[in-house]
Amino acid sequence: MNQFGYKTQDPVTTKENENEGDDFIQENDQEPEREAYQRQKATKVAQSNAAGVKVQAGSCACNQKIRKGLLQSLQSCINVLNAMESCTSRNKRAVYENVQLMSSCACSQKVNSDLIQSLKSCTDAIITTSSCMTFSSCAEIKSNKPGSVSGNYQLHINNKSVTVYCHMGALCGIDGGWARLGKLDMTQSSSTCPSSLQLITQSNTRICTKNKVGCQSIPLPSQGLKYSQVCGRVRGYHRYTLDGFLNRGIDGVYVDGVSITRGSPRKHVWSLGGSTYNAGCPCSSSRRAASFVGSDYYCESGFPSGPQNTFGVADPLWDGKNCPSNEARCCSPPLLPWFLKRIGSTTTDNIEMRLCTDEAPNNENIGIDQYEIYIK
Repeated sequence: MNQFGYKTQDPVTTKENENEGDDFIQENDQEPEREAYQRQKATKVAQSNAAGVKVQAGSCACNQKIRKGLLQSLQSCINVLNAMESCTSRNKRAVYENVQLMSSCACSQKVNSDLIQSLKSCTDAIITTSSCMTFSSCAEIKSNKPGSVSGNYQLHINNKSVTVYCHMGALCGIDGGWARLGKLDMTQSSSTCPSSLQLITQSNTRICTKNKVGCQSIPLPSQGLKYSQVCGRVRGYHRYTLDGFLNRGIDGVYVDGVSITRGSPRKHVWSLGGSTYNAGCPCSSSRRAASFVGSDYYCESGFPSGPQNTFGVADPLWDGKNCPSNEARCCSPPLLPWFLKRIGSTTTDNIEMRLCTDEAPNNENIGIDQYEIYIK
């Protein structure tokens, strides 16, 4: 008896039966007598998904084709399991035992049943190994597991495991698999401002603002993720005499608003300007942004009728809404409130968001209450 409850004996080969693969070995040392038999009608037909072989479970006449097909199916499983040995060593042992069993014992309904179950175990093992796969980006997860939902995932980057929020739905008109570098939503009472900014509340609107002249930074590390596209949005608020865009370098205050750059030295990603008057933005006047900005910017005014020494909470910036006629072109980009920057090459640069003004906060200021930055 073996561990599966089958009685086994080594086969005896003679000249008389050397070509007959369906003969069985008797339980003594004498050579078996050839017995004529009629193939019995199958009572069940089990379909092996792995090999496409029909196994007649009710028949004790195991023919060579059935054995060969089942063994091929098992070998196919074994090949896969060998390639995934770290996940499936226990399954592999069971598969080899079943292969040995198939070649040494009399074929019966129980043998067929166990072999079919072995194939199922192979399939289950292959499915299970998918949980052992590692990915280095949200896009890889989306590609290999299209049904994945948005949430936190463990990515393996530079031999390290990092937790990343993956957005699996479309963003900026591009399919899912986006990694989120940062998010702020001050409409949620549990949210706090980045450490570089201060919180003020005006008309029940919680805003994160600058507290000094110049630029104040919000780092958004890439964690080593490779990307070639940046998709994001920022919602801001204008206070008093913002000047839109200024003719200065990328490291200075070239915008009264929000600057988004990557790497060191800084490379431009996107700019979001605020202007005292509707006509102060390049999109609504002859004014021009710095050459490195190009057309990668949004610009709006929070006070269509002129500056006020308060935050314009009634007209948030860069949301594409409430744009009078002379500002209408500034609200026409189809992706608003989102922006999309195609870099043209793959990078792992960290991203930096800066809130900038060239005058003191009591004269002009910029504030934000929401942002989301994703890479892919």
